Amino acid sequence: MYTASWCGVCRKARLFLSENGLRYQDIDVDQAPDGWAKVQSLAGRRAVPVIIVDGGVMLGLDPNAIMRSVARSMERRLGISGITFKSQ
Repeated sequence: MYTASWCGVCRKARLFLSENGLRYQDIDVDQAPDGWAKVQSLAGRRAVPVIIVDGGVMLGLDPNAIMRSVARSMERRLGISGITFKSQ
């Protein structure tokens, strides 16, 4: 997840991921070399948070989209279908 220390939505995203037991790597775009350039290339604009699940890029915080992406990732990795999650 690409974030910025001053971003309120990023704080909410960290909390959401933690509360739902989802591990993540937090990359601060203001601290990382070429952080903003990477966000621009991924999201098409300079905005955070940018959340990546199994190669899928999401801009902003959409709990339902995150959980659907996690379910699709698990289905692909496990070779099964029908996984669903509800966010807390």
